Amino acid sequence: MAGADSELAQELFELTSHEIVRVHSHALMLIKTAQERVASFLLEMCERISIRGLIVLPMSRQDIADYLGVTIETVSRTFTLLEHSGVIALPNARTVVVRDASALTDSYSPAVSGPSGFPHMREASPRRRFTGISAVPSNDRHVGDAR
Repeated sequence: MAGADSELAQELFELTSHEIVRVHSHALMLIKTAQERVASFLLEMCERISIRGLIVLPMSRQDIADYLGVTIETVSRTFTLLEHSGVIALPNARTVVVRDASALTDSYSPAVSGPSGFPHMREASPRRRFTGISAVPSNDRHVGDAR
């Protein structure tokens, strides 16, 4: 059937290719930190089911934790840290609003070791960096820094 209809064959090829990339990305989760896994999950949900950055999560935080191979505490802690940093908003337990996808991507993209606070992470967007403890505006001075 697909052989007779080149348009259908092309659509099937594109759909299959996209699914292979998605499965490959999920397999790569094994080499990511827990925070990277949560961020990658949010980015994937943003691509797949968001409407202008609004994601209605199709699963509970426990299900997300199980899917990612982390604890529910890690999922909740990472969501809270991202919310406090202004990268996402959490109107309720099943809804995420992605406010700054580039900061989310930058903060958790695997790369060579960088100054972001995570080993093997590159520096986040110039507006903020997510350190795993708090979001720190990149121009702010830290306690004990010389003025």
